[in-house]
Amino acid sequence: MTLVLPKLHMDPVQSRRICEKKLVLSKALSTAAERLALTTEQLDARIGVASKDEYEMLRSRVERAHAATDRAKGALIAHVAEHGC
Repeated sequence: MTLVLPKLHMDPVQSRRICEKKLVLSKALSTAAERLALTTEQLDARIGVASKDEYEMLRSRVERAHAATDRAKGALIAHVAEHGC
């Protein structure tokens, strides 16, 4: 007995749109990761010399950048899982 699987056809326009969305989400993740790296470097450079207020401001920026990176990564992972692209 031979197992025959149906061919899956995807509209080329939809396929291109999915790939474009993945590209947009990948770029968003890259941008967020770059911002996280930059804010972390800024914090590291000021440790030991920054006032407590400045340190807290920089630490807060790092936390926000980290959260943004997590959201961007989650969006990309969810898209790939949902669309398989």
